Amino acid sequence: MITVGTTFSNYQSVGVFSSIFKNIPEDFIFDDGVLYSKNPPKCPVCGETMVHNGSNTYTKKDVCTLKIGKYHCLHCNTNSQTSVAIFKKLVRFIQNHIIPLLVKMRYQKVSYRGIEDIMDCIFPMGKDTIFALIKSAIERSDLPKPEETETQIIGYDEQFPFVNGKPRVRITIFDIISGLPYIDTIDQSKSSETIKSIFRRSGISFTKPTIVITDLDKSYPTLLNELFGDNLLHQPCLFHLQQLICKEFSKICSIHDEILKYQFLNVFYNHDDEIKWLTKFLETEKEMLSSGTKKQYSEWLRSIKSQFTEFLKGIRNLSKREKHGSKIRSFTKIMEHQLNLMENINQFSPKLQKRLEMMSKKFVDLTNFCGTHNIPTTNNAIENYFFRTLNMNWKRRMRTDEGLINNLKLQAMRIHGVFSDVKITIPNLFCALRDFLPT
Repeated sequence: MITVGTTFSNYQSVGVFSSIFKNIPEDFIFDDGVLYSKNPPKCPVCGETMVHNGSNTYTKKDVCTLKIGKYHCLHCNTNSQTSVAIFKKLVRFIQNHIIPLLVKMRYQKVSYRGIEDIMDCIFPMGKDTIFALIKSAIERSDLPKPEETETQIIGYDEQFPFVNGKPRVRITIFDIISGLPYIDTIDQSKSSETIKSIFRRSGISFTKPTIVITDLDKSYPTLLNELFGDNLLHQPCLFHLQQLICKEFSKICSIHDEILKYQFLNVFYNHDDEIKWLTKFLETEKEMLSSGTKKQYSEWLRSIKSQFTEFLKGIRNLSKREKHGSKIRSFTKIMEHQLNLMENINQFSPKLQKRLEMMSKKFVDLTNFCGTHNIPTTNNAIENYFFRTLNMNWKRRMRTDEGLINNLKLQAMRIHGVFSDVKITIPNLFCALRDFLPT
């Protein structure tokens, strides 16, 4: 058998391995799987030239194997070998090019056992090794940080996942401008002290003018005022308000109640078209209730609700084509519709009276967006971020708090393109590694 000795200056994969071998002298050769110096070194004890004396094999389980040349001094019987630093660099090189593949499979929600099965066809490694490599990569990686601005626009919200069957609170403070989280963490409760502690850990400035968008939790105004003081402008989310209003009405409510629901929704957003469409059927409903049977009325109501659903779809499709969302009202119109409802408050049910009183009490905060175009009216940006990083199907699948936190960071890495660049394809990597892979 002919053995070819290859120097690192003409090794065909030197481009791939340049980051590893750039500090290795050119007289080192890679011959028959052994890395050693073509001209043996001087003895560190007596200074005489040493001779080749076999090799030591270094193996990183499931990663790579490298034989490093040994040397022997015939004069003083001293033994030495090539530095093992090259082996450590090689291990890091292989892992660093395999890890992006593992991480991408994981943030596409492939299980660790599934990744193990896939890697059996590429580069066999055990499930525990895969877990350790992915965990290490997540912990070492840093997400981009929000840029500093003169005015901070922040979204705050909570999500309620389960870890090993136990409820947890996901608390996220989100920069609306950049779409990046200041902090995204897990805790066992959402007490005021916990929330204030997380705000302080987030790196947010409490001395800059700050706009904070939250849902309508009663504790937030006091809590945020304690943190930001006079620098705070608090905007409750109008989408959450719309949801609360809709919850006061049954999905199979009458046309009369449907109109009433849209009159409440009509305060902040223009729903005149919906009210006008529904009003056409109000007299017919009265006739059906007075002269028709319950079954006839139910069938009629179901038919009208089906037509109304199609009408709403047409409005949404038109909004998409014209690239505008729901039509927000001006402050004057908001005030006008709010006052009209307040004048008739005694005609409403106790639940609706309570909701209207809440809207009146929070009216100043709810209309903060009218003062400037920079204030979002909803917390949809953070809600979308929640959906992209931890949707409902995965809320109950985590077994540890650490695992859930790592998964949140992993999904954030996916969104912001960490590990998205492919530096070397798998075929090219393994062609270059053919002499190092374990057999």
